[in-house]
Amino acid sequence: RRLVHCGEMTVSSLVDLDGEAVVAGGDDAPVPDDIAGYADRRDGAQFHGGSFLGRRGGLASNGMTDAYREVNGAADGYPGWTVDRYGRWLFVQHEEGAPRGPLPSLHDGRTAGVYYLPTKVDRSVMGSERVVPTLLEGQAAPDYIPIKENGINYRVCLGESYSTGIFLDQRPQRAWLRSVCNEDTRVLNCFAHAGAFSVAAATAGASTVSLDLERRWLDRIGPQLEDNGISDWEGRHDMIYGDCFDWLPPPPPAGDDGAAAAEARDDPDEIDLDDEEEEEQDEGDGGGD
Repeated sequence: RRLVHCGEMTVSSLVDLDGEAVVAGGDDAPVPDDIAGYADRRDGAQFHGGSFLGRRGGLASNGMTDAYREVNGAADGYPGWTVDRYGRWLFVQHEEGAPRGPLPSLHDGRTAGVYYLPTKVDRSVMGSERVVPTLLEGQAAPDYIPIKENGINYRVCLGESYSTGIFLDQRPQRAWLRSVCNEDTRVLNCFAHAGAFSVAAATAGASTVSLDLERRWLDRIGPQLEDNGISDWEGRHDMIYGDCFDWLPPPPPAGDDGAAAAEARDDPDEIDLDDEEEEEQDEGDGGGD
């Protein structure tokens, strides 16, 4: 996701997987297998020794988390094929032209259904084409699936759009935010999406303001707070519909004058500018996880 706007990337390596030196320069220079898996995303996935992080990383047996990536595309040896788990449902993203990869079985006792989303190399066109996931096999999911991440309750939706309401790769960042918050912390969550960062901060006692250009995402925050036992939230947690650039004040000047200006302006303690909805917004959905 950090490279969603990247037009070109060059990667170099000093040694290949066998420990042999790689000669720099020249069209015939050998390319390590791990780098080749990213450079040629339709190479038949020759690298099959991937980690399958969801299972080998222990998340499958972690009672505090039931939403994570099962198959991580090229990193697991299957370029263009990712499988995310949201509780008892799987969400497959399959890039056009890429070979089909593995799927956990519906008979494994942990999986109720599988949703499938065909994706394009240029994901910016998917919003205008209104591509939505379809049920591939098994049971249809409820409108909102309850999931758990590091003991915090969230809600996701698999059949509405290609954005489920939470970005699983931000799990460490949400855990960090929760660890630095307390009842005296104020958090401003810009580009809030469905408010996963706000919910994480709120479970640690922080007050939050969530700012987004899509009401449908903001509407999910209150129910998620209540799912975590935060029932009387209206006095400490605000959801604002609007453009972040219209609401944020200009930065204060550098130096002591800037610090004094920030204190006088009563700035929040933590400002989250990670654009959780950036991907969907750029793909034509008009949004503000």
